[in-house]
Amino acid sequence: ISPKHLDISVKRCDPIGVGQEVHLIVKHFKLIPTEMHMKFVDFEYPSLLTDTQLKGPFKSMIQKRVFEDIGDGYTRMTDYFQYELPFGVLGLCAHILFIESMIKSMFIFRQNSTKKLLESN
Repeated sequence: ISPKHLDISVKRCDPIGVGQEVHLIVKHFKLIPTEMHMKFVDFEYPSLLTDTQLKGPFKSMIQKRVFEDIGDGYTRMTDYFQYELPFGVLGLCAHILFIESMIKSMFIFRQNSTKKLLESN
C-alpha cells in the first residue's frame, strides 16, 4: 500500500515468517530504481511484525508493526519506523529538506488506505 508516486515491485519474496527475506525495487516518481532487501526479524501472528533493511537507501532501518485488540471488534495498528540516512551532513540536510516529509506522507497514506481497505470488508 503505497502512494502513486512510489512504484514498488517485488523482485523476490520468501515464505512468510521469521527469517523471511523480501527484495523490492522502489522507484520514486517512476525514475531511478532503488533495491531494498528486507528481512523479517519478528513475526508473532497476529500481533507483531518487524523487519529490518539488509540493503537499501537507508544507512539503517527497522519497521515494527504492532496489532492490538482494543475490543468491540476493533484493532489498533501502531507502526514504529526508525531509520538513519547515509552521507552524514548531506543526508541530514536531505532529511530536513524533503525526506522526513516524504516518509510522513507515505505513512499517512498507508494508514488511511489500510483503514479504508479493512473497513470495506
